[in-house]
Amino acid sequence: MVVGSKRKGKMRLPKLKEVIGVDFGSQSVRLVGLARDKGGVALTLLGTVYYPKIETDDIDSFDSFGVAQEMLDFLSDAAMKGRAAFVSAPSRHSVIRILSFPDMPYEDLKSSIQYEVEQFSSDDSGQKIIDFAVLREYQDEGMAKLETLIVAVPRSRVNPYLETLIHSKLEPLSVSLAPFATIKAIEYKSDLLYDGGHIIVHMGQISSDVIIVEDGFLKFTRNIKIGGQHLLDVFQDALRMEEGTTLDDDECETYTIPRERAIYIGQILNEVAEDIERTVHFCKSQEQRSDMHINKIILSGFGVWPVNLPELLSDRMRIPVVIANPFGYETPTLTNANPDEVCENPSHYVAAFGVALEGLGE
Repeated sequence: MVVGSKRKGKMRLPKLKEVIGVDFGSQSVRLVGLARDKGGVALTLLGTVYYPKIETDDIDSFDSFGVAQEMLDFLSDAAMKGRAAFVSAPSRHSVIRILSFPDMPYEDLKSSIQYEVEQFSSDDSGQKIIDFAVLREYQDEGMAKLETLIVAVPRSRVNPYLETLIHSKLEPLSVSLAPFATIKAIEYKSDLLYDGGHIIVHMGQISSDVIIVEDGFLKFTRNIKIGGQHLLDVFQDALRMEEGTTLDDDECETYTIPRERAIYIGQILNEVAEDIERTVHFCKSQEQRSDMHINKIILSGFGVWPVNLPELLSDRMRIPVVIANPFGYETPTLTNANPDEVCENPSHYVAAFGVALEGLGE
């Protein structure tokens, strides 16, 4: 896992000059290549490879070899020399917890975490990849404690992606989950997440991660069963029923829902808003506080649809909503990037960009 502890005992990755960030979704994989440059970080690769849609509960249908062939075709046209790959995997079916432990040696902490995972995992923890990071050390009533982030990922959910990379002649060095990769990308050379509370909604096609960050610290993350494909399907069904027409694939890509048609997705937008509010409530309950203020909602991911989703969601949430741009939101984050390579939908590449940054040690 990319998420790791600074305490003695963790393996360190080699310092690399060029990496590929790979973000797997339900029907496509996004690739971002980054290289060290004297002026910072340079973009060397950007693209998406599509494959037949898979349901989150049917990972066995994922065709590792077939997807690898598509990736090989894409990479054959790229000029990248490095083959080191860093993976962002979907968070659904994974366990993410922030727990406190008494201060203890690394090996004792590792054993305690293994025990905790066994308690809240629904299946055999021995089939999970378990990692953790000590977020902070603090005092509680005179006792030294460790606030610790715990991540447990079923091996069965990760292995197909690793096999794909190996078949693609890439070298997978580390796996992260989409929420962590997303935070990494958004906070890179930006203080956006360090000013109060923010909600990141990282949208896939069939599910989304709602991530709460306060003053730069991850507070809570939860996966919800609504993604961009649900929004599109509801809109298309309503459009067919009310107007006898639908959008074609090219129209969908850059479609802005006009005000008179916004009612078609009103109910599902309310469900998204309610899920976000519910997540904030869970976070406040866990933190045992009521004073958490959310300044902004940031949308990212391949499932962000339609183009004016920030405006439509902001109308319901009464909170400013923006779309993340990992390639330069308010300040430039890349050097020597060919403008033609930075696509019309940069938010699609947030997680891939984040794991690539991790790979470079940025």
